[in-house]
Amino acid sequence: MSNDPRYEPIDDDLPPPDPDDLRPARPIKKPSPPAPLPTGEGSRPAKPAANPPISVAKTPEPKPEVSVKVVFSLPMVLVERIKAVRDQAGLVGEVPVAVPLTSTFSTTDEAALRESIAAFEKSHLPLMLTLKRVEAQVRERQSYSAAWSVDAETQFAKLHADLIDTLKLPPDSVIPFEPMIVVGSSVSAKQFPILIAAMQQHFVPLTWQIEKIEITLLPPA
Repeated sequence: MSNDPRYEPIDDDLPPPDPDDLRPARPIKKPSPPAPLPTGEGSRPAKPAANPPISVAKTPEPKPEVSVKVVFSLPMVLVERIKAVRDQAGLVGEVPVAVPLTSTFSTTDEAALRESIAAFEKSHLPLMLTLKRVEAQVRERQSYSAAWSVDAETQFAKLHADLIDTLKLPPDSVIPFEPMIVVGSSVSAKQFPILIAAMQQHFVPLTWQIEKIEITLLPPA
């Protein structure tokens, strides 16, 4: 036995080792290497989706106003007769070719106005009229008006009243309506008797139908 203090004697009374401890240890599995990263165009990470553009509602621009007048046209044979009697009386100015149903008014929706008139025509027209007699009126001092009256005066006046109600026009666009065909207005005292004589000379009980109401566009002021 060695006297070296670094060594201790082995105890011979130790129990024998467990057989399970004598089995060889299981080999440690090496971890699998990471899969290689893909390459190429398709391997690039997807870009985050861009936020959709924010739509801002645009305020509609106001429609421009147009100046209009609602009328119905006279038949050409009557226009020619009016021109003949005016020429005979020496009246100057434009020959009336239509009867105004409203005064001039402004609107921003011409399309809606035309639709309303089209619906009105379907429910109220045609209207048969016949010239009846010569009518004379004093407008003011030394100024006169001459016209041919028509039959169906009640229906003619109702046509005008219903049109005003349908279009819902402002009060200042409504004119005093007389169911007659004016030949000359503001006629002087000197010309008036000549005009009346010519109207009587050329009077024929002409009959025609109002089939259409028209919108006359006027130039801006």
